[in-house]
Amino acid sequence: MALTLLVLLLMIGYYLYKVDQYAEAVSSLHESASDFETTLILNAQGATLAEFNNPDTGQRKVVPLNQISPWLIHATVSTENETFYSDPGFSVFAIVRAAYNNLRAGDVLSGPGASTITQQLARALVLETEFASQRTAERKIVEIIVASEIKRKYTKNEILEIYLNEIFYGNFAYGIEAAAQTYFDKPASNLNPIEAAFLAGLPQSPATYDPVVNREAAIRRMHTVLRLMSEANGTGCIAIQHDDTTQWGVPSSGALCVIARPQPNGTTLYYYTTPNTPEPQELSLELALVETKTFTPPANQFLHPHFVNYVWQQLEDTYGPQAIYSAGYRVYTTLDENIQSAAERAIASQLGELAARGINARNASAVVINPKNGAVLAMVGSADYNNKDIDGQVNIAFTAQQPGSAIKPFVYLTAFMPDEQGRYLTPASVLWDVRTDFNGYVPVNYDQQYHGPKTAREALGNSLNVPAVKVLEYAGLLRFTETATRFGIRFPLGNPVERNAGLPTALGAVEVRLFDLVAAYAALGNNGVRVEPFSIVYIEDSKGNEIYRASGQTGEQIVPPEYAYLVTNILSDGAARAEEFGRGWPLELQGGRTVAAKTGTSNDSRDVWTIGYTPQYAVGVWVGNSDNSPMTGLTGYYGAAPIWNEIMEAAHAGLAVESFQPPPGVVQAEVCRDSGTVPSPQCAGRTYVEIFASSAPPPGPDQDIYRSLYVDTFTQKLANDACAGEAEYRTFLAIGDRWAYDWLNNDPAGNAWLAQRGLQAPVMPPPTEYCNPAEPRPYVVIAAPGQDATVEGVIQVLGTVTMPNFSRYEIRYGLGHSPTAFSEPLIVDPQERREPNALLGQLDTRVLQNGPYTLRLVAIDQYGRFVRRDIRINVNNQAAPPPMPTPAPTLTLPFAEGFMPSPTLAPTLTPTWTLTPTPG
Repeated sequence: MALTLLVLLLMIGYYLYKVDQYAEAVSSLHESASDFETTLILNAQGATLAEFNNPDTGQRKVVPLNQISPWLIHATVSTENETFYSDPGFSVFAIVRAAYNNLRAGDVLSGPGASTITQQLARALVLETEFASQRTAERKIVEIIVASEIKRKYTKNEILEIYLNEIFYGNFAYGIEAAAQTYFDKPASNLNPIEAAFLAGLPQSPATYDPVVNREAAIRRMHTVLRLMSEANGTGCIAIQHDDTTQWGVPSSGALCVIARPQPNGTTLYYYTTPNTPEPQELSLELALVETKTFTPPANQFLHPHFVNYVWQQLEDTYGPQAIYSAGYRVYTTLDENIQSAAERAIASQLGELAARGINARNASAVVINPKNGAVLAMVGSADYNNKDIDGQVNIAFTAQQPGSAIKPFVYLTAFMPDEQGRYLTPASVLWDVRTDFNGYVPVNYDQQYHGPKTAREALGNSLNVPAVKVLEYAGLLRFTETATRFGIRFPLGNPVERNAGLPTALGAVEVRLFDLVAAYAALGNNGVRVEPFSIVYIEDSKGNEIYRASGQTGEQIVPPEYAYLVTNILSDGAARAEEFGRGWPLELQGGRTVAAKTGTSNDSRDVWTIGYTPQYAVGVWVGNSDNSPMTGLTGYYGAAPIWNEIMEAAHAGLAVESFQPPPGVVQAEVCRDSGTVPSPQCAGRTYVEIFASSAPPPGPDQDIYRSLYVDTFTQKLANDACAGEAEYRTFLAIGDRWAYDWLNNDPAGNAWLAQRGLQAPVMPPPTEYCNPAEPRPYVVIAAPGQDATVEGVIQVLGTVTMPNFSRYEIRYGLGHSPTAFSEPLIVDPQERREPNALLGQLDTRVLQNGPYTLRLVAIDQYGRFVRRDIRINVNNQAAPPPMPTPAPTLTLPFAEGFMPSPTLAPTLTPTWTLTPTPG
């Protein structure tokens, strides 16, 4: 009992102590709202970039509560503090709920949902700046004590009026009047329910929901507020406690209600009622106007304003805007003035040159990041911040743009890493750049040509589109999205899986942000270690006390280093991209400095990119138009790469050359250029050395595409006892891409590729089935002349020819007993010869020189399948004929299943043959 009493006395004592400590600040709450001190933002060299003075000047106008739209009060109370009018300044239920949620997340009392409007006012205007920014239980307890004291000294309407005139709505808008003017160009009294919902959603996180930088997030937040308004008090109604003098004319205790009516198509229609308009009024038009509105920030006179705004939003998000002003911070940033200025000059110069050439390219953005520590060294958000014609105040580095081919490195990286089944590609994997139909989607390369088989190194280096789509199909859209997300790539309009974007994702069809893409490339250059980008080095308050310093940025290994290095090695291989891009400027740097680079061009050249990195810097450049109009014919190479090169050269001036060092786990191996496997004997002379991850080595020689198999010449099936008499070894190509066969067999370039390898069209995949003993088979026999017979004069060729689906038989001859070529068909007969020893044809051997010959009988079915029989003969006529020319040998290859054999052309040699008529 005594212990309980002691604890109670201590609690009361602590409460009274804190009340006394903050009594003066609570009593002067109105004065505290205007107590501000200048905050400075400085670059890495210590020079001032911006001064943030008292925001009252042109940025804040205090308005009485009765001149603020009652819908703004409804939206704010519904979103921030549903029990505002009845609670004692804090909500026990909200605190318990938030504590439970945050304990589950491992962060005690730090999450949203625990602070009432009164508590937020206490934190912003009463508590010390540093203490107010802490996320501790003590701060929360003190906040509750101060809030209860504010509630004791002020009415609910006074608290609400101070709050709405004090709260920060982003883009330097302090108080609801400034916010209404900034975002909707109207006074706070005229806000309708939709506009009120939009504005009430911003204060929770002005940086996150900034409609200029992240318009989609702001719209989603507005819909959340509308839902909360429709659910307020279980009825969607809030009763205000003052006499409203705006156009809405709601009396004290009058209820404003928002009604939500879900529609069958999944959308929701919103309506409102007031005491003056009891019939529900639809809000569809008002909602559409806000959803389609373009938001722009107010003008300012900062140096490098986009970077300054980026830093300021982080300060607001971390400390709150009121705390920043009251402390008079000195914010030291990462911005390197030399690199920033070089980027701005390069953009201005290149856009001027493009304009002189008549190219419609009016805007550009650039970001520079240190891959090793994540420092943001430069940021050009637009070509001209103050140019309204290009929406210059919009920071393109954080808007959604299609990346084109700049996204491809992450597609290939995904495929290089083994999946759950252990499947993977390597830099040596052969990708067939041939016309391919993906269920109606037929991608084409930028040069409108197909280039045949290319290694993954060549395909990525030359930015070929068809192979990239095949790589994404192999890797899978979900795995790619997961990889990109690990690298910090955001998809502002929805990720590829959510949008069911499909294979065009490989060519940049899904929008990303330049800033994220540069940070992701920086992680590639850091061997897969992603360091969170940062722009603030340290912060001092007005008394010189350091209140923040960026800790050592160690980063996170998001992919195994050897796989990231594979991509870096390809992107830094000038020879690998030379076929399409050539060598030298602008994708290579002076002095032999190693650099990895990738361009990108979206459809109709609406967005062109170049992103690249060394071990020291990652630089990304976007060129385009804010209205998304096309820049016909412009590419990342010609549009963005010159800017990228100039920034790179300026950033590296005076720095030692650093090369990308392969991490442990990278190995070299000799592979077959035609297949990407360890070479088989058939690949001799077509090998090269490639790098691999040791955990993803090249496939063995048994996976080479060349397969010599013992097959039945008639069925083209694997030979066994059922067809041994018709079997021979043939070379097949085991290619996993079915479209490759069409190119090899029907395109002249494919035919040439085969000829270079001693093969002839048509080629087919290797068979997998064996001969079936029950399958009907041909019966082809040469009965006479006999094997190795000596013949003279006119000889008869006797035998039997019968086969399923018979088409014809042919008789040819070749010189010698092992001829390399045969004559054109000398007999072509469409009739089977079923009887034994039937007459197939006659030959007058007197037109031939004496010597060895081979007769060939070929039987062919309606599908082009065939069998053949060869008989060796020796011609020995007593009176030899005059010498005749010897036919030039022509290589005759086996016929493939399903194709009609064509005659082998040879010089004319016409012995006297008699085609025996078929008996009637």
